[in-house]
Amino acid sequence: MKTIVNGLIGSLLLWAGLAVGAPAFLQGGEPELLDPAEAYKVTASATVDTLEVTWRIADGYYLYRDKLGFISATDGVTLGQAAMPMPTEVKDDEFFGRMAIYRGDVTIRMPYKGRAVGDTLALDLKAQGCADIGVCYPPHTQLVQLDLPAIPETVAATDTGSGDKLQALNALSNNLGLGADDEFLDPDVTFQAEITQASPLLLQARWTIADEYYL
Repeated sequence: MKTIVNGLIGSLLLWAGLAVGAPAFLQGGEPELLDPAEAYKVTASATVDTLEVTWRIADGYYLYRDKLGFISATDGVTLGQAAMPMPTEVKDDEFFGRMAIYRGDVTIRMPYKGRAVGDTLALDLKAQGCADIGVCYPPHTQLVQLDLPAIPETVAATDTGSGDKLQALNALSNNLGLGADDEFLDPDVTFQAEITQASPLLLQARWTIADEYYL
């Protein structure tokens, strides 16, 4: 039967129990339970606008996809929506129900905005996983420090706000002889998005598109 251990007290009890029962545990031929930092090794890197986080999951272990979380611990930097890869498999968990899990290596990317003082970003990574032998770790948080790359001068010189881009589009329409009545709408008005959770493992996106526009 799977053992779920919650919170710091539960975690201490888990390790204490393993220490006391180590001889029987090893005599049964089961592999030694890894420390979470070894079972789920994490690395992270950054480009000028995207963060990339990779978990290297040891054989015989897995991570719950829906238990992963990403929080910027640095003022001035905000994170966008994480792009979660397709799960390795779906398990029927006796406590959580049907849960998508990752095995092996999994890389997750997400956009970010803003710059940190000193160009260093502190990122809180939340995760929870289990071993196939039937033991689950409590949720844990790991802090990683990322060096943000310098913004290339060409990007900084051409990176204008949405208002400037909209003005450029409208100027183009005038140059093409479309007239003032044919000005482009703001993209947020033209393509209004709504995201809802259709099921625990499915998000549904719906766009309301203005007349005479399309995606």
